Amino acid sequence: MKSIKCNKSSAIQGLWTYPLEGKVTVQYTNGNIYSYSGVSRRAMFSIITNDSQSIGKWVNHNCKTKGVTCEWTGYETPWMSEEETLQVLKEVEDLALV
Repeated sequence: MKSIKCNKSSAIQGLWTYPLEGKVTVQYTNGNIYSYSGVSRRAMFSIITNDSQSIGKWVNHNCKTKGVTCEWTGYETPWMSEEETLQVLKEVEDLALV
């Protein structure tokens, strides 16, 4: 697994490549996390070795293309920890029961 820096991207918060499996995991700035399978290993090598590429353009061109499958794998609120998110969800659930 290789983590790619996404400092310059306005849409992508995190990108992790798994070249041996042909898989990429992307966390978008809205918190949604998607796993893409069947991504070109050559494309992954390209993003790993060339950090001047636009991460958003790379994802659009290599992950959202024919032959690549996409699966929503979760959500992480970018501005809250997992513990804080679970607490908010519990409070919302409690309100719904009242």
